[in-house]
Amino acid sequence: TLAEKYFGPIPSKDIPKRARTEESDHKNTTITIDHASPRIKLTGITLSYLAPNFKKDKQMALALTVLAQIMGGSAVSRLTKQFVEDEQIASDLSIDYTYQSIDPRDFSVSVTLLPKITVEDMKKKVFAALTLLAEKGVTEKELVRAKRDLCAPFAFAKDGLDAASDAFTALAHDIPVEDIENQEALIQSVTLEQVNQAAKFLFSKQPAVILVLKPEGKNSEKPKKD
Repeated sequence: TLAEKYFGPIPSKDIPKRARTEESDHKNTTITIDHASPRIKLTGITLSYLAPNFKKDKQMALALTVLAQIMGGSAVSRLTKQFVEDEQIASDLSIDYTYQSIDPRDFSVSVTLLPKITVEDMKKKVFAALTLLAEKGVTEKELVRAKRDLCAPFAFAKDGLDAASDAFTALAHDIPVEDIENQEALIQSVTLEQVNQAAKFLFSKQPAVILVLKPEGKNSEKPKKD
C-alpha cells in the first residue's frame, strides 16, 4: 500500500542501456598489493582469480560453487582442514565466490596466518595446494559432501524471508526464474569431471591479484618460535 501510494504516481520511463567496460583477461599478469596497518593484528593473504559468473558460463559457475565448498566451505573442507586443523599454520581460511553478478566475478582464496609461518612460506603452501587441485582434482567423497552441505539450506527455504530475498537478488542479476526455482537440482547435477575441469581452468593460471595485509612494522620473514 505504501509503495503504491508513494511510487505509483511516478510514470515509468525507458532506462538507457549502460555501457559496461569489459574486464581484461589478466593473462600472465598479476597485481601484487602489500599493505601494512596498525589496525591489523594477524597477517592475511588473499589470492584472487578471475572466474565466470552464471550469466557468462552457467555450468562452470555451478562447478565453481561446488569447488568453493570443497575447498573451504566447512571445518572439514580440504584446505581448511589442511592449514587450520592438520598443519596448524593458519587461524582461518575462506573461499569467496558467488555466481550472482553482472560483471565477471573473482574466486578468492583467503588465509589468516599464525605467527609461526612467513608470508612467502604460506604462499608456497597455498600455491602447492591449488596446483594439486588443478592436476589431481577432487574426490567423489568430497563432491558428495559438498553437494549435501550446499543443498541442506533448501530444506528450510520456506521457513523465513531469506529465500525470497535471495530470489530477488538472483532476478536482479538476470538469472532465469526456472534456474532460481531449481537451484538444488542444478547443484546436484554437477559432476566430478566438471568440478575437476573448473579447478584446472582456475588454478592452471596465475591469480589476477595477490593481496597481503599485515600488522604495521611486521617482518614477515621472521616467524615466531612455538
